[in-house]
Amino acid sequence: GDGIQVLSPAASTVISANLISNNAGRGIRISGDAATGNQILNNYIGRTTTGIPPFLIAYTNGSDGVRLDSGADNNQIGLPLLGNTISGNGNDGIAIRDAGSVDNRVYAHIIGLAPDLLSKRGNAASGVAIASGARLNDIGGSRTLSQSNIIAGNTGAGVFGYGDTSG
Repeated sequence: GDGIQVLSPAASTVISANLISNNAGRGIRISGDAATGNQILNNYIGRTTTGIPPFLIAYTNGSDGVRLDSGADNNQIGLPLLGNTISGNGNDGIAIRDAGSVDNRVYAHIIGLAPDLLSKRGNAASGVAIASGARLNDIGGSRTLSQSNIIAGNTGAGVFGYGDTSG
């Protein structure tokens, strides 16, 4: 199953400072139209290798590192200086899917690389995927450089939008 699930009507949950790895499904899933105002900050998600004992080797998650779906909206995935390292997952690093999944913000991550920014730890598909009607999501911000994501080394595109989607 998934490592952590925040399911509607859960809201305003903070997931911070964890190693989330070796799950058969997704690392973190936020799902449902009342799953709003949640934050995912400063986690190692997937095969990231922190270098801090006992976490010298971390195993991959079987699916997406982070997935927002089924109307999850207005969630904060990373902040400047509190981004996540999301690498080596079995599908997309971050997937935002389905109609109603709007106004989510994806800032300040390392996606597809180890924390040293030198070693590839690519996700098996895209770094970030927006699909199936998800709209008006902000990937990387536009106000400051500190909101930018570093996305490299993934098998698929860095950021990939498909289906009826925008933003």
